[in-house]
Amino acid sequence: MLELSSAEIYVIRSLNVLEHNDFPIFPGKWLKYLPKEFDRLSVSNWLLKREAISRKSIVDGFSGLDLCTEDVARDLFLSVMMWGYASDNRGPSRTSQMLDSADEQDFRFGEVCRNLINSNVEASYKLFATGMTTKPHTLKWCGPAFFTKYLYFVSKIANSTQMCVIFDAVVARAVVYRLSPNLPLLPIDVTPATDFSRYAFFLKVLQGVCKEIGDDCQPDQVELFFFKDQIARSNAKSAQDELTENQIGMSKQS
Repeated sequence: MLELSSAEIYVIRSLNVLEHNDFPIFPGKWLKYLPKEFDRLSVSNWLLKREAISRKSIVDGFSGLDLCTEDVARDLFLSVMMWGYASDNRGPSRTSQMLDSADEQDFRFGEVCRNLINSNVEASYKLFATGMTTKPHTLKWCGPAFFTKYLYFVSKIANSTQMCVIFDAVVARAVVYRLSPNLPLLPIDVTPATDFSRYAFFLKVLQGVCKEIGDDCQPDQVELFFFKDQIARSNAKSAQDELTENQIGMSKQS
């Protein structure tokens, strides 16, 4: 479905996802908005004291814990948001609002984990997409780009048979770019949305790449490759656009 060069396949196979990037975190900002959470959630508190966070530190911190226990599941959610918002000053405030929203709705993170561990990805996705009741209530600020981060870590830590991956706009654009010759044949849009069918298609694409590569290739290796590739592509385009703009400006002055 996706054509990859031998060099790209080599890069994907070589990616050690868990060793990818420690992000600095700033304890003061997180403690300002979530003091009670850090008082009772032990792993998040441990990560905060490290002043840096990575995929590996989250996986190590929750390894062996019962993710279906509500406090552990909530602890993991906070840790994942710290990682996801590591470079964004809005993170502490937005995460605080997410958790307040969860409390108002009696949202149960443990149920999300239980469904996912039992290989019911759709049920876990829909709990975030539509809420815990028949009425459509979602956690404030917590769209697919963020709640799929949580699904990813749950599946990674629990070693689920169905690995979830992060479904954000950057990776979605990379998939669209790679599939562009076949876009008229695509059954659905691949951009992130609360519609589970889009996520299911996205997972299918990444799983297809893993199957073609073989050698125990994992979906998160493919996801990280697409993320880095799209960022590099966007940066190159921005640099080219700036160069073109400068050339036009110099032409007008001459």
